[in-house]
Amino acid sequence: MGGPGRFVGVGIDVYKGHERLAHAVAEVTTVAKLLSAEFAGEPLLDPDQAQVMNYLKTVPGCLDTGPLVLLWCGHGMRSGSMLRLATRDAGGEINAAEVIYHCVRSGANQLLFIVDTCQAEAGVGEATAVASALLREVPPDAEHVWFGILVSCSAGDIGARDGAFGEALLRLLRDGPRSADMRRRWSRHNRLIRGDDLGQTLLEDWTGEDQCPDFLRRGSAWYMLPNPLWDPGAPEEVVEHLLLAARRGASNESLPVVVDIEADRPPAVQIQIIAESDVWT
Repeated sequence: MGGPGRFVGVGIDVYKGHERLAHAVAEVTTVAKLLSAEFAGEPLLDPDQAQVMNYLKTVPGCLDTGPLVLLWCGHGMRSGSMLRLATRDAGGEINAAEVIYHCVRSGANQLLFIVDTCQAEAGVGEATAVASALLREVPPDAEHVWFGILVSCSAGDIGARDGAFGEALLRLLRDGPRSADMRRRWSRHNRLIRGDDLGQTLLEDWTGEDQCPDFLRRGSAWYMLPNPLWDPGAPEEVVEHLLLAARRGASNESLPVVVDIEADRPPAVQIQIIAESDVWT
C-alpha cells in the first residue's frame, strides 16, 4: 500500500472467549484495499492483546500532518462510560480510548475513527475527550484540524453483528451516495471527499431498523478520502439548484457555480459567477 495517509485497521473474527464473527476481517481488509491509493498501512487480523499493543506502538509520529483512518471491527462491550474492545485471546481486551490515543499521537490533522462493534457508541464520550485534549495539547501544524467518530450502533445495542454497517460503509467507498443531493456533494470533479462527507452520508443513506449508527465530529474538516465518483475527464458542469436560484432572481454574489476542479491536488475550487441572462439563453 502507499499514499500520504495512514490506515490503522483491526479486524477480529476468531475469539477464545466470544462468539465467532463472520464479517469483521473481510470488512477491514476490503476497506484497506479501497483506501490503498491514499493510505499506507497493513491491517491487523485476528490479533491477541499483545499483538494489538505492538501494532499501535507503530502509529505515534508516523505522519507529519495528513489524514488517518482507524477502523476497528469485532466484539465490543460497554463498561461504564468505556468501550472495551475484545481481542482474540481469552480475557484479552483494550479500551477504545487507548486506541484513539495512539492514533491522535500520529501527527495526523484529519482523523476519522470508525468503530463497528456491539455497543460502539459507549466509547464516544471518552474517545472525544481524549482526542480533543491531545489535539489541544500538541496541535498538528496544519490549517485544518479535525476528527470524527463514526460508530455502528448505540451504547445499548448488543446485537449489531450482521454486517449491515460494514456493507453500508463499503458501498459508499465503492459507489458513493444513493441520494442525488449527496452525490452532488461528492462531485465527480473532486478526487477526494472530506471525512464528514462520509459520516453524514452514511447516516442519511442508512435504511436499517435494528441498529442506529451515529457520527460525532469536531474541528475543521478537509479533503482526505478517495471519491469513488471522481472522473478526471468529467466535463465542466453547472449545479442545477444554483441555476434554479438564479432563475428566481437571486443576486450574482450568492451564486457560486463550480465549473472545474483540478484533480491532482486537494480540491481548490475554481468559481465562475453566471448571471441569469447568461444561463437561460
